[in-house]
Amino acid sequence: MKEHLNLLLIIDTSGSMGEASKSYAAENLIKFIYESIDMKSVQFSSLSLYSWSKKVELIGNDIDEFIPLKYNGQVDVNNLIDFLKNKCTNDITKVLIVSDWSISRKDKNNFESWLDLETKISVRIVQTEVGNTELNRYHTDRIFHPQNIYSVIHSWI
Repeated sequence: MKEHLNLLLIIDTSGSMGEASKSYAAENLIKFIYESIDMKSVQFSSLSLYSWSKKVELIGNDIDEFIPLKYNGQVDVNNLIDFLKNKCTNDITKVLIVSDWSISRKDKNNFESWLDLETKISVRIVQTEVGNTELNRYHTDRIFHPQNIYSVIHSWI
């Protein structure tokens, strides 16, 4: 019997994502994911898109309805953790966060510590700010460059 796999795409819509071309990079990554995943040929049971700044909110499933997004405010990692705790209860869930990952080290550590205890959730972060040296300094197997988006998604399949 196949596992029931959910894919949650969470796009950071904080103010820092509206700077430079990060919003365009994020939106193009989401479009690429929607175009490259044929839901009939993969094992994901569902695909949902959410925005995340202060709280996590459902955007929907139709890609053409949400772009362009509005970017403002700050992300709240505790609200993200609460959302994932409530959303990821019975089924195995894959979560892809598209973000500049511009959060405090304390929040990053809290998020990583929480994830290390979870067994039914796999989180990967695609960082939109490629030149950010934080990606290289912050050691984790959960943060990826945008150019690796295809392998990030397909390694879950």
